[in-house]
Amino acid sequence: MGPGRCLLTALLLLALAPPPEASQYCGRLEYWNPDNKCCSSCLQRFGPPPCPDYEFRENCGLNDHGDFVTPPFRECSSGQCNPDGAELCSPCGGGAVTPTPAAGGGRTPWRCREAGPCQGALPPHTWKPRRP
Repeated sequence: MGPGRCLLTALLLLALAPPPEASQYCGRLEYWNPDNKCCSSCLQRFGPPPCPDYEFRENCGLNDHGDFVTPPFRECSSGQCNPDGAELCSPCGGGAVTPTPAAGGGRTPWRCREAGPCQGALPPHTWKPRRP
């Protein structure tokens, strides 16, 4: 295998890896709690999106170390709406999207118990960006 093939193989492997801010363990609407080593619901931690036409970012904007890399909510994309405060936006004029198990991106679900210590409460406006 020549150097060109090794470089191409390395680039393909890097392209397949999830971005560093995405959880290696949890689905899109969950975050990894490094203290308890389990996935918890974004909705349980933050409550519904604070404004109409906002939705949760992937993993509530948290990485697997528990650091915020983005705010937990973002505005709906063009043509998408969320007047009812659902977890995700849906096409304007349609019903809310219900997440399916496939929404986890194929990652292994390491879920916490529903009434366990993973139910922290952090208001949406208190997130802090990670500092280099």
